[in-house]
Amino acid sequence: MADHSDRGSARVPGGNYYDPHAQDASGPGSAWGTGYDGEPPTGRASVPGASAPTPDDYNYEPPTVTGRASVGKHEAKGRASVTGPRAKPTDAELAERKKRLKKKRRIRRWAIFGCVVLMMAGAAVFGISYFWADVPLPDKLELTAANSIKFANGKDDMAGLGHEFRVNVPFAEIPQSVKDAVIAAEDQSFKTNSGVDFKGVVRAFWNNVTGGEQQGASTITQQYAGIAANFRDEGTYGRKAREAVMAMKLDDEYTKDEILGFYLDVVYMGRSAYGVGAASQAFFQTDVRKLDYDQAAFLAGQIKSPDGFYDPAHPSDTGTEQDVWDRYHYVLDQMKKMGTIPQDKYDAAYNTLPETAKSTANPANFGEDATTGFISHRKVEGELFDRYGITKEMLYGNAEFDENGKVTKRNDIANAGGYTIVTTIDKEMQEYAVKAATKKGEVMNDEPKNLAAALVAVDPKTGEVKAYYGGDDGSGIDKAGYEPERSYQHPMGSSFKIFTLTTAVMNGVSVESRWDGSSPREFPGRSKNDPAGPVRNSGEGRGAQCPHCTLEQEVIQSLNTPMYAIAEKYGSEAIIKQAALMGVTGMVSNVDGKWHSFAGMDLNDSRQFWDREVSFGQYGSTVQDLAAGAATLANNGEHVETHFVAKVLKNGEEVKETRELKKVQAVDPSAAADVTSVLAKIFPAQAVGPLSRPAASKTGTWERDCNNNIPGCVDGQNSNTSYVGYVPQLSTAVWVGDEKDPNGKATDKWGSPLYGASTAGAVWKNFMEKALKGTKVENFPPKVGVGDVNAGDAKQEPEKDKDCEDPILAAINPKCKDHGRGHDEPGGNDDTTDPGNDDDNGHPNLAPVDDRGVGSFTATFRYDAIYQREYALSDN
Repeated sequence: MADHSDRGSARVPGGNYYDPHAQDASGPGSAWGTGYDGEPPTGRASVPGASAPTPDDYNYEPPTVTGRASVGKHEAKGRASVTGPRAKPTDAELAERKKRLKKKRRIRRWAIFGCVVLMMAGAAVFGISYFWADVPLPDKLELTAANSIKFANGKDDMAGLGHEFRVNVPFAEIPQSVKDAVIAAEDQSFKTNSGVDFKGVVRAFWNNVTGGEQQGASTITQQYAGIAANFRDEGTYGRKAREAVMAMKLDDEYTKDEILGFYLDVVYMGRSAYGVGAASQAFFQTDVRKLDYDQAAFLAGQIKSPDGFYDPAHPSDTGTEQDVWDRYHYVLDQMKKMGTIPQDKYDAAYNTLPETAKSTANPANFGEDATTGFISHRKVEGELFDRYGITKEMLYGNAEFDENGKVTKRNDIANAGGYTIVTTIDKEMQEYAVKAATKKGEVMNDEPKNLAAALVAVDPKTGEVKAYYGGDDGSGIDKAGYEPERSYQHPMGSSFKIFTLTTAVMNGVSVESRWDGSSPREFPGRSKNDPAGPVRNSGEGRGAQCPHCTLEQEVIQSLNTPMYAIAEKYGSEAIIKQAALMGVTGMVSNVDGKWHSFAGMDLNDSRQFWDREVSFGQYGSTVQDLAAGAATLANNGEHVETHFVAKVLKNGEEVKETRELKKVQAVDPSAAADVTSVLAKIFPAQAVGPLSRPAASKTGTWERDCNNNIPGCVDGQNSNTSYVGYVPQLSTAVWVGDEKDPNGKATDKWGSPLYGASTAGAVWKNFMEKALKGTKVENFPPKVGVGDVNAGDAKQEPEKDKDCEDPILAAINPKCKDHGRGHDEPGGNDDTTDPGNDDDNGHPNLAPVDDRGVGSFTATFRYDAIYQREYALSDN
């Protein structure tokens, strides 16, 4: 609370002070200090900036205001102080004085007559409207209500959407102090006038035509009439006449309490707040029912100039601290004069301004800067139109606003706003996602400061997005999804191989079929004589060879050449179509560097944007789409449209969808079971460990593109890492990479290259363990074994050595390198001549053997063989 004890009295002409605590009955000058025998300014109008005049008040020109009339300069009235005997005026002087007085009275009479004539003319022109012009009541006005965004439980607020902040409060529940304060500030004769204060009109007219300060003299009833008829900002006498006619009609047809209730429900009070219910939230962040006298007086004072002139927290440069205090004092003084504030409340309030919220942002529109802002302020709006037919105009109306949030053109869209949107986001899961993925969270806290993470979790059975983390601030770059200009797509690397593997199985390929995993390997357009050169596996030069491995083994080892061979055999178009069926919505093309949506595109002609390298995840995609694709496999091959809106309510009634959610059997259930059987043998890094229940997953790592002479960029450095995994109840995808640069360097806290199995895998596991706690452990359907085991392109397998049957001996016997896993030593290149290479190594079993996590290749690989026997095969 701001202390202002030195402002308990106000200076008046002559160097004296007005003491508001003095008793009015003590006679002239008692309340105004010695040496001043005039009267304080009186009348209906409010004083601009002060109730008790200060020296500046007499030379002060406030900004043009709306609402009640304001009184400008005042002359002291009554007897002048006597300093000595005066000579008796002569007869000539008396005659001249009388002549001047008569002339002044004549001018005044003509002015009053002109005012009356003007009023009568207005009445003649508009009086007939009294009989046919209805004044809309608040419930009939096309006022835009704010929209509320809720978490999945339907109770907890996530955000608000709206331009005009309104909170409807029944009149009976508004404190009497608030009602009295508004009357004191805006219309002291409200309870006795007939809707129009004719004395105030005459006074205002006289001041205006004689060059005094411009005044309005509108009563509360007139103000409401002007608001309701939408011509309040017209500064014309015609508007005044219409207001007067409508006000008198209102006064005839409704009680004073009803009229005051109409007004308190719609009057603009600043900070985008309309009505006292909204203003209480905007200024004090509390319910209007809980306001005390000081807060009531402060709020009432805002009506006169709701552009922030009397708002201490407003960035407006038009008002000063003194203006704020003066207006506050004026309202308190008027309440005291009217007897509507107890003396103790007046005394307690006078020297202390009530504390207001610092933020002057629109309270109707909040939550964008939260982690859920990507959902509430981006995802929801498009989905409401797509699934419910709710347009922006239906959400927000078509009103126009000035820079202070005041309506300059009122909405004329019937029943706009007022929606309650219940999202699919589980509040607890969202908190788990933030704790796992935020830079200061449980996993990322010790990582290099340039790294950031993104996470999306989807319910496979319903398509509901249960958690979504694209960054800490929803108004910034979304690292988990796509939106033009403000999103961040990532090459998913080998995580994208789940779609390539699914494509192969859907085309009749058995996971037991054998494919040539040699490296380097030439293909049409990828020979040693072509600019891109041959396709290579990660770990080149370290035994990343598997010319006779099964497709299952090659996916687990994350080899690239077999994936490219599948794209060459069945077409990159087939992989893209399969990915689209499973929930991928688009990708970035290397041709033009732009995102291209699959919607409406002829995917049979998609090779113009994406070539065979799609098979190992070269092109930018989104974390959301990766989670959606994995969710399809978790749901036995059925894809349910990924969505964020669970239901929409309007006035308590559920709004019906204009279309149902899309569902498609994107993958044959048997094929989905076989794909899952492969992915179930892949885990996060050994230092992280597998999930505490059966899960299927895939890692991904993508190298930096150093072809543009980037300072410090070296071939083999990693850039983007990912991890996607699922159980039958939940699918989650994670990305970790440079916070600002899509091609930035990604290293761990020891400076070693970052891999998908390490940090991204740790974020994934941290979230999944918490999100699934207390849920039933469900197993995947058993492997079916569909497809042709002879569908692969591997050459005839040489005779095996008996020593190679033992995994430990095979791990250290060079002649066994083509039997089993092959070597995934971190740091190798998959394709040194192709920009943006899939370096999907960093096998979990290449785990720390010293305190930095870096050990000799032989020792690490021997440990890996033991780990393989315990947990089956796994990837990075």
